[in-house]
Amino acid sequence: MHSILVLSDIHGDIDTLNLILEKENYDYVFFLGDAIDYYWKEENKEVIDKLSNISKILFSVKGNCDNFHTSYNNPLIQRITIDNINEAAKLYLESIDEKEIAKISAKHASIVPLEVALHA
Repeated sequence: MHSILVLSDIHGDIDTLNLILEKENYDYVFFLGDAIDYYWKEENKEVIDKLSNISKILFSVKGNCDNFHTSYNNPLIQRITIDNINEAAKLYLESIDEKEIAKISAKHASIVPLEVALHA
């Protein structure tokens, strides 16, 4: 029997992510979105780097915060994300939805409207 670690809503908390990855025994990882937070913080880079190096990720879906930071046609996003992460991190964020195994479908949803999250 295989064990699956399900990660979701990390929101740039690199310390908790490291703790979970160190303490848990798992064969595979399902990542269900929100690696990073709406607000840019340096820890977002560390989380992206850590997740992009986990070879056991079988399934991933982009969360609303991840999606927010890959909306590069938005000048605000260009200023806070593109200027803060390297090319490999950009490619990882853009490719999150590409990792999946057959017959699994998931969407990350948030009940908090974007305007509320940005002004909280």
